[in-house]
Amino acid sequence: MALASIYLETLKNRGITPNFFCSEEYFKFSGAREIIDPETPCCYEQVRIVDEDGADLLPPLRLGWGGPYVCWLEKEVHADLPGSEGFGRGLERTFLDHQYIYDPKNFMSLEGKHWTTFRKNSRKWPRYRKEIEYTNEVPSPDRIDYLLATWLEGRPEDTAIYDIETLYKFLHDAEHRAFLYEDGQLVGVNTWDYNWKYINFRYCICRPDPFLSEFLRLQFYLSPKIIWDGRWVNDGGTLGNPDLKFFKDRMNPMKVVSIFSWIQTAPQS
Repeated sequence: MALASIYLETLKNRGITPNFFCSEEYFKFSGAREIIDPETPCCYEQVRIVDEDGADLLPPLRLGWGGPYVCWLEKEVHADLPGSEGFGRGLERTFLDHQYIYDPKNFMSLEGKHWTTFRKNSRKWPRYRKEIEYTNEVPSPDRIDYLLATWLEGRPEDTAIYDIETLYKFLHDAEHRAFLYEDGQLVGVNTWDYNWKYINFRYCICRPDPFLSEFLRLQFYLSPKIIWDGRWVNDGGTLGNPDLKFFKDRMNPMKVVSIFSWIQTAPQS
């Protein structure tokens, strides 16, 4: 069975809304492992997603029927799921990040005052460009590396990069990628993946041209395969970056959901 398929299928079968960390590719590229804890007199058999040290990255899910769907171990858990409230003795629930949820169909017209800023900004970069192509044609690995280096160099020095190794793997090996070329030069990459409820928009990496990120983001949302899929898009959070929050707010999300983590606050008994 594919990595984490039991966990993801359990979410689907029980109608539990996945958070941004729930996809097979994210589990694989982040180094997560799926393990099954056997049934004991005090605990149902459960499936867990853990890191290389065995720490839970998501709430364990009970595999049997009856009782709560979400199980808890008495140690830190990276991110919660709907229905997690009230579980876990000795754990404190703390804010982790937001999730911005969008309907791709809303990007088709960009009509109305609430779209004014994004509409104008997304049209500025291509205005004076000649040959632009947004395609699934994969460039050589060295061209991707050069674009990533250019993107990193163009970011403010105090801007944190979260999990650069996972980002690198998505850029090079993700199943779903699209590339933006200008005059044959690679200038941007979009990557995404899926779970049962959402399309997860993972990364938008581009040359640090003014308004290029708005244009590249729009290409993703207007892609026929994204429009026709019918699922909303989980565009992830803001990682405490006010500029990124401002950027995502201007794209008029359908909703903004908070994700929490659970931290050990009391010794285990």
